[in-house]
Amino acid sequence: MSAQAMKEKMMGEVTGMLGVMLLNLGKETGVWQAMRGGASVTTAKLAETAGLSERYLEELLRASSLHGYLKYTPGTTPESKSWDSGIAVTGDSFALSSEMEEVLFDEDSPNYYGHSLSLPMFFAGAPFEKLIQSFKDDSGVPYALYGKKFPEFVEKSHSKIYQTQIKEWLKNEDLKDLRSVLSKGGVVLDLGCGNGWSSISIAEEFPNTTVHAVDCDETSMEKANLNFAEAVSGNQVKANQIIPHCCFAHEANIPKGSVDLVMLFICLHDMYNPSEVLASAVDMLKPDGCILVLEFTNPDSFPELMSSDSPQKGLTKFCMSVSVLHCLPVCKVGPADTPSQAVGTCFSLNTMKKVAAKGGFNSVTSFAANEMMSLFVIKK
Repeated sequence: MSAQAMKEKMMGEVTGMLGVMLLNLGKETGVWQAMRGGASVTTAKLAETAGLSERYLEELLRASSLHGYLKYTPGTTPESKSWDSGIAVTGDSFALSSEMEEVLFDEDSPNYYGHSLSLPMFFAGAPFEKLIQSFKDDSGVPYALYGKKFPEFVEKSHSKIYQTQIKEWLKNEDLKDLRSVLSKGGVVLDLGCGNGWSSISIAEEFPNTTVHAVDCDETSMEKANLNFAEAVSGNQVKANQIIPHCCFAHEANIPKGSVDLVMLFICLHDMYNPSEVLASAVDMLKPDGCILVLEFTNPDSFPELMSSDSPQKGLTKFCMSVSVLHCLPVCKVGPADTPSQAVGTCFSLNTMKKVAAKGGFNSVTSFAANEMMSLFVIKK
């Protein structure tokens, strides 16, 4: 690629980033919500119905049309305003297409992406400034620095996956014995439970099983406890079926040799020393117990990935980018006297086997959980 072509590529990506910011602005101010239904509206009409500044709307809708997010209909009559627009106002109108509405709002559609648009916004500001320093001193970025809304973003990103897919994962032939145990009444340790939806989902699927929900993040556990209470009041789970613990796994009051299943869902890569986390579960597990680790699917070989044109390349590009900006710096926050394993988001099968072996586990297999994630089955 020539220098000119590289420059043009960067210009396109920067413009794309600005477009994502516009989409988030429209989402947070309620502009896209006010435009639902497909009707074409002028900025004056939208300002009236949405209760927003017409001049700001004028600039936002014009920019969004240039990005291809909105349908544009030119006006023909010059308009007089109390401001002087950079480009003359002629009564243009704008509409949100049914396709764009589906992408932004229809959570049941496979094309829904409205929630994920927020992700890049969490990586700017204070976390980015700390990340620059972390590159220089090999430190980390605290999870809390990404803001109080980030756990909510994670919750919404993952809750539907757990609610709809856990039951399917446990129908896998390799897990039929585990399913039988949990159906009769087993014990699950949901380690790194976050806001608790994985705990609720497994408890709902197996009403005779007790679930220990463990997370050391106070903000996440506060929300988890609210979710647990709602799940009980809504008869999703039984009272006291889910037992919350705001602490590390080894600090939780769970009897040794009592656990049938340990779940680590989309969280092991964020931990300072994943091998120690797995090792902390060894004594808790029954002899035939296992650990299920859910992570994004990533290849064992980077050179092979770079030479391929498979869809995996796009997924790993996403995972590696998020790893740089969030997961790797978060997993490097820990005690200064012990180095972080610093795995990052891209947890390949070979790396999982290495990490598990250091934690005292000799058997690691995996199967596809969905089009983006793999489920690792770890046993002693």
